[in-house]
Amino acid sequence: MLPEDIVHSLADWLSKMNDLEKIAALNSLQRFIHYHGPFRNEPVGCVQWIPAECVIANDYNPNTISPVERKILELSLLQDGFTQPIVVTVGRAEELHYHVMDGYQRYLLSQKPLLRKRLRGHIPVTIIRPQDDAIFSLMAAVTREQVIINTK
Repeated sequence: MLPEDIVHSLADWLSKMNDLEKIAALNSLQRFIHYHGPFRNEPVGCVQWIPAECVIANDYNPNTISPVERKILELSLLQDGFTQPIVVTVGRAEELHYHVMDGYQRYLLSQKPLLRKRLRGHIPVTIIRPQDDAIFSLMAAVTREQVIINTK
């Protein structure tokens, strides 16, 4: 089967779905492609659209921004859309939630009515799956990235 045949079949398959079914199908396809691709160890290669109610802020947010910067970020999200996903880690199995590790401000803004409606109540995330309870290592990594970004 040629790639264009696959694309045509996928387009036909997706055209018969409602939005929630399409989101689930696209997430599934993205995971499949990511798993079988050469960048399977790179979390950014597998953006998932997760219902907003399944994502919760963490207790640790190293990046504070001014009200002016927040407004600029909001305008950017409204005009340009999300150009990078929110980084989350999986909560404990009994929680059924994802915890924000990076992108806290984007997460907060995604809950504003205009964006929430446009995103159909979903948030673009990249999931980091720690091998153990390495939450402090993840926080340190996020802090290092923010320090580098803020000093440029």
